[in-house]
Amino acid sequence: WSKMVALPGAERLIKHLHNRGVPIALASNSPKASIETKLSYHH
Repeated sequence: WSKMVALPGAERLIKHLHNRGVPIALASNSPKASIETKLSYHH
């Protein structure tokens, strides 16, 4: 997980939406602890 990279343009899109106040959600069937670990590498 620490070596995962975002898809081309994904970070730019997320930043664009965030800067314009668009709410963003994440849906997954993974356990919460796994999601938190995965996301911790990308903050």
